[in-house]
Amino acid sequence: MALWTSAFIIAWRRRAAALAYRWGTWGYEDEEVTRPEFYGDGSRATTRHSSDDEVSDEEKPIERHYALWKRLLKYCITMPCVAGSIFAVVTLAYLAFSTRDRLEAESLATKHEASQIANKVTKSGTITLEDIQALARLGVRWDFWIYLLLTPILYGLLIPFLDFAFTRAARSLNNWENHRTESRYQSHLILKVFSFRFVHVFASLYYYAFAPLGSTHDEGPSASPDGETQARSNGMVRVAIQLASFMVAGQIWKNVMETLYPFVRRRLDARAKKRATNQKFNQSAVFNGLGGAASGRRGPNFHRGNAAATTMLASEAIMSSNAVIHEQCVRLEQASDRAWEEAGLQQYDTFEDYTEMLVQFGYVSFFSLAFPLAPLLALLNNLFELRTDAFKLCHAKQRPLAHKASGIGVWLHVLQTMSVLAVLTNCFHLAYSTALLERAFPSVTPTQKVWIVFGIEHILLLLKVWMACVIPSIPNYVAERLHRERELAKHDSAHSHRAKVPQYPTIQAQHGFASEKQA
Repeated sequence: MALWTSAFIIAWRRRAAALAYRWGTWGYEDEEVTRPEFYGDGSRATTRHSSDDEVSDEEKPIERHYALWKRLLKYCITMPCVAGSIFAVVTLAYLAFSTRDRLEAESLATKHEASQIANKVTKSGTITLEDIQALARLGVRWDFWIYLLLTPILYGLLIPFLDFAFTRAARSLNNWENHRTESRYQSHLILKVFSFRFVHVFASLYYYAFAPLGSTHDEGPSASPDGETQARSNGMVRVAIQLASFMVAGQIWKNVMETLYPFVRRRLDARAKKRATNQKFNQSAVFNGLGGAASGRRGPNFHRGNAAATTMLASEAIMSSNAVIHEQCVRLEQASDRAWEEAGLQQYDTFEDYTEMLVQFGYVSFFSLAFPLAPLLALLNNLFELRTDAFKLCHAKQRPLAHKASGIGVWLHVLQTMSVLAVLTNCFHLAYSTALLERAFPSVTPTQKVWIVFGIEHILLLLKVWMACVIPSIPNYVAERLHRERELAKHDSAHSHRAKVPQYPTIQAQHGFASEKQA
């Protein structure tokens, strides 16, 4: 699985290079202007090269400048804030899960002692006062039920709130860092927010994998080697159950909230808007006048015999309401236009989709050893997500504006970092969470196991580096076409340069011309 992550990244880089060349964005670097929110503590004139005349000082553009040491000083403040927030979430998750497991272990020990007393009473046929007192002391504590039932609920409710609060705080810190361009601003924001989200998404899985139930207690079944192996197995089973719930129930819930909920809400809002518009139109001046009967109101009381008066009053009412009718028709036409409806939708942001894909990449690459069906579930989810994302873009979000880009930017570096972390995680699984080495080498010692895992980890990392160096990130046909285009560009540049240079007669030509003249 660790090597698969490297192959996946290399294949994606080759595919991205082919698409960038096909769509004409290869090597595209957007001319980024300074962000409007960027403020400088000084200004300096930028250098400009002009072939005609020198540019005067008044004509030179002024560029805002911000001292580098000030931004580095701000990094020294914002980075500890982000690290402290992540550490707080890790501590909170560890305390919650460890306390829950401790109380659960105590409950299991209580049940074990109670079963021993019950077996003793059953065999002897009599119960003593000591047995009654022992059973009374074995009552389950009330806080066990609180942690058992409320911990998952509180954790599930608290994490979205902390995620929202940290995202707002990360945006504020990012604004305070005062980045010049939009790409640097987005890159730093992605690193801050995704690091926090990565920790709280994978915290429970890492805890279940490396802190199995019963491993912290010296007494009991887990103290023996067989008990330790059973505790490891229980930990991997809990990882598999948790991962299956994330990849099945979690993905279904996320797809419903991303597609079905906005679509239903849009339909209900459109129906309520149409009902309110019809009600206002029925109460307008048109129906209050001649159309009062149509809206349930009584029209003007015209006399049956006075037809001329009726016609005159009707024409006056129609003429007086022409302006109102026209204005209301225009407003109704605008209100019912699809563009106006789409303007009220949420804007599409790629951050959530990138985050979802990278979290799924972590599920597959980190914990497939515990849940081998994770790659299959990820494939099925991606096939289903192709259509749900298309539905979301067409019906639940505003039409996105296309921006040229030659790659996925900082997300590729995040993907490469997760690939290295996948190697370390799987090696820790091999050394701690499973008993594969003990089954393969029954006489292996803990020290030997550490050295074996250490060697495997280094071999895998070297293989990753070797694959990245040997396999080119650009397909051969793309590299050949780029080389041909560069050669043609050089030839055209040289030809245009020779055309601009004036042609003067050479010395040999002048000498030959003089000889012919003398002859």
